[in-house]
Amino acid sequence: QVYHVDIIQRPKVGGYARMLNPPSCSRCVVLAGKWYGWNRGFLRHPRCDCLHIPASEALGEGMAINPRDYFDSLPKEAQDKTFGRTEARAIRDGADVTRVENIRARGLGTAKSAKRFGTPSRMTVDDIYRVAGSRANAIRLLELEGYILPAFGR
Repeated sequence: QVYHVDIIQRPKVGGYARMLNPPSCSRCVVLAGKWYGWNRGFLRHPRCDCLHIPASEALGEGMAINPRDYFDSLPKEAQDKTFGRTEARAIRDGADVTRVENIRARGLGTAKSAKRFGTPSRMTVDDIYRVAGSRANAIRLLELEGYILPAFGR
């Protein structure tokens, strides 16, 4: 509430951004830096200690507000614990942090999701590493399934 009052009294500040207070869970990490309007709050889960930071727009740098920077700041063991062993491996191989977590959290990489949403299921990160055979093939499949986003000039 204190942050809301602070934001309302300063017209140039249109809202606030979500900032991590490490250690953070994978659900919070993917929301790091997201901008919210002055009259909107973000939902918290039990024991969430993320902060509101007054901002005029979304923020993009620094480990507390950028999902990839936060992931890269963690040692391998903490990456595995926070995101899951194969999901963290996919992120280290170049997969997008947000896509990996959202697909895992929503169960969109399963046959059950195809039945529920009426769309073809996507291979999970586990499926990809199980069938890939080589790192190069795993990266190719991660790109094909949309975990690694196309980069300009690649």
